Amino acid sequence: MARSDDGGQRGKTAAREGRRCHPMVTRHGQKRQLEGGDDGDRGKSKRPSGSSASEAGDDAPTCWICLGEGPNESGEPLHRDCSCRGASGFAHLSCIDEWGRRKAEEWDGDDAYPYELQEPWIECNQCRQYYQNEVAVDMVDKLVAFSEENYRDDPSVHLTSLSLQLDVLSEQTLISCRYPKILQGKPDAGRREEEQNLREEVKLKADNVLSIIGRLKERSASLSDEVLEVESNACFLLGNYFNSKLTKEDARRAVKYYEKSLAMNLALEEEECVANAEGNIAMATSVYDGNRKWTDKLVEKRRAVYNLNCAAGDEYVADTMQAGIELAVSLHSGNRMLEAERLSFKLVRTSNQVHGPDNRITKEAERMLQLCKERYVTIPSRGLTRYRALRYEKNGTECVVRGPVRVPSYNLAIRPFLGPIAADAELSNATTFAVDSTDIRPTLGTPVVCYGLRLKDSHLNGKIGDLQSRDEQSGRFNREKDFNVHFEDPNIDPKPVDHRFMRILFDVPHE
Repeated sequence: MARSDDGGQRGKTAAREGRRCHPMVTRHGQKRQLEGGDDGDRGKSKRPSGSSASEAGDDAPTCWICLGEGPNESGEPLHRDCSCRGASGFAHLSCIDEWGRRKAEEWDGDDAYPYELQEPWIECNQCRQYYQNEVAVDMVDKLVAFSEENYRDDPSVHLTSLSLQLDVLSEQTLISCRYPKILQGKPDAGRREEEQNLREEVKLKADNVLSIIGRLKERSASLSDEVLEVESNACFLLGNYFNSKLTKEDARRAVKYYEKSLAMNLALEEEECVANAEGNIAMATSVYDGNRKWTDKLVEKRRAVYNLNCAAGDEYVADTMQAGIELAVSLHSGNRMLEAERLSFKLVRTSNQVHGPDNRITKEAERMLQLCKERYVTIPSRGLTRYRALRYEKNGTECVVRGPVRVPSYNLAIRPFLGPIAADAELSNATTFAVDSTDIRPTLGTPVVCYGLRLKDSHLNGKIGDLQSRDEQSGRFNREKDFNVHFEDPNIDPKPVDHRFMRILFDVPHE
């Protein structure tokens, strides 16, 4: 069964496998995406620079705050993990912390959500994109330390800072960047152990947030919207924690937390957060009610989140693109490979241009695109073992395959709970060989094109579709009409097609 992702509210969509939107954006519209680096640039769109390191010349990177080259007097190196290019965006983390504290002195507290106060610690002042990976973790830790020193009795600051920390730590369970040196070269079991430790850390911090809010409720009959948003985020992340346990009992506990989060977001009228909660509820309930149509619900909700972000702001910002990646993951999980591959291709192309080839979002979109391009078949004479289909030869009469391969048994939608997106693994006896095209059976999700059909079905020749479902009238395995072709033409209903009259589509047209 599938799950949603561990992410929380950080970011406008924060839709990474069901990640929630953060109030700082829903309350401030497109503030994070549209504000420039200087007060004079406020309101102007400022996308990440498109220049590369080579275009930046031979100038050594310098800290944009202290202007120092290389490590500072304490030996602290320069860091950059955002969407900046060339020599821009580098800084010492201690300089960012000091700069944030100076900026905090200018905050007048008029902003209902303390966005301007927390901004220096969570996003790059140059490209206006969130910090990523270890830099994000280190900087949000510094933000929490600052808020505990100065705003511990101010829930709007302290609790929202803790919520941001929850979001950043949750994100690290997806990309395993909290402990890169520990994880480097570690076997899968070691990585899973570290990821589980990180989830436990998120749970403890989420429980702590709810405990603080509980004490606030004892003193006050009503809480601000900002505190309720933090509470809904903590409930959502606790739902993700229990959802990751993959048991019916824990799935029921997850649903209870998701429903609490959903109720609060309905009251707050947070559309994106509502959509993500509803999608996660559908996935969690499928664990104990056996509903196999949860992927349709998931795609529907993630499409809604992605479309909301595209309609509300700039489609090039990292948050919107992350929502697109998670929609692609859901499409892949639902065997809608054509749409998943086209969307992934678009995201890779755009992220390379806007955020650069080394950006985390670019790399994740590339991994997703590669997964969408994989084609798998079974060969009935060799059992149910899968093979990777590579290409056709001899005018399509033979298909070159390699294998056998072991394809990850879990659905992509539970990827965040089981570690990074995994590729297939060749077995020790894997070989490359050609087989008669009529002897292969494409697996679920495979994009195909029909050919050679006659009479009443001849209009389907040349039509593209993917194998999204089984034809229940023809049995389960190795039957001639085992799968239904769901055509991309919306005017054509899904139809079972004999495997002899379809070809695997290796090159999906992206335009």
